[in-house]
Amino acid sequence: MTTLLQYTHDDREEVLGQAQAALEAGRAIIFPSDTVYALLAGSGSAEGYAEIYAIKRRDPAQPLALLAAPSHPVVNEVMKLLEDFEEEQEAFLCGELTAVFPRGRLRKIPKETLALQEGSVGIRIPSWEPLCELIERCGGMLWGTSANLSGSDPQTTSQEMQAALQGMDPAPGMCILLSEELPGKVSDVVRFGPDGPEVIR
Repeated sequence: MTTLLQYTHDDREEVLGQAQAALEAGRAIIFPSDTVYALLAGSGSAEGYAEIYAIKRRDPAQPLALLAAPSHPVVNEVMKLLEDFEEEQEAFLCGELTAVFPRGRLRKIPKETLALQEGSVGIRIPSWEPLCELIERCGGMLWGTSANLSGSDPQTTSQEMQAALQGMDPAPGMCILLSEELPGKVSDVVRFGPDGPEVIR
């Protein structure tokens, strides 16, 4: 059964604390983001990582991205790798770009995190401050993807998210709802390899 919580400014501390506890217990949770409702798991949690795939019914060959707090050392590392791409640097810092790099280029990602996923690694900094604080509380990184079932539209309202929960089996341990509608515009995804930038989405 999914625990439903409503995020408000007044309840911020309690909601973030419960979300952090669920993530640290190895559960996947749904949390509002600066784009759409996001499905999150601890960056070092094999259980949470696997739960995301089960909940979304996602193809195991399709990798997840990592959401990073602005203070995490990997952010400076990404900025250095993007030093020849000024527009991409700005988009990355604003949360508008998920930057994907070949495995081994990002040395500031913990080994236990890299061990959960093969291939390239994508990094994004969310622009919504409460989500950034949650990520910070959980060590500076979380696995994250949109909370919709694979192949369906992402959710941007509380009503849409609650309706989508009815079709999730297994269901996430927790879902935090926001009264306001989320922006809905997802980030661009660009791979930076030896041949230069390649737009994935």
